Amino acid sequence: MIYTILGARAKSKFWQNRAGSEESQTTVNWTTQMRQRLEERFATLKGEYDKGQVRIRELEAELTSLRETMLRISGAMLVLQELLAAPASAAVGNPREAAGVTAGTDRSASTGNDRHAAINEED
Repeated sequence: MIYTILGARAKSKFWQNRAGSEESQTTVNWTTQMRQRLEERFATLKGEYDKGQVRIRELEAELTSLRETMLRISGAMLVLQELLAAPASAAVGNPREAAGVTAGTDRSASTGNDRHAAINEED
């Protein structure tokens, strides 16, 4: 009888430990799974953030290029505006003189358009 009582207590203690062990194992599994999910989410968000940073750099480069283009366009508009503001008779004779460019202009910094104008002067 004593053995049965002790045996029952021992069995009860065993199952209590076993249940506690299963609960702690479940907690460990849940914690491990939750950590994995959090790490996956973090990796996903980091990837999206990095893509956003790349896109920002692309847009900034595009903006710089657009600003340079707009600057060239405004320069061309200014030249055309000056040509249009010049007297009509002067614009027909020599467009460079109508724009206020003198014959002694430094040719070392000439562009393709200057060479074209120089050819027209000789004609």
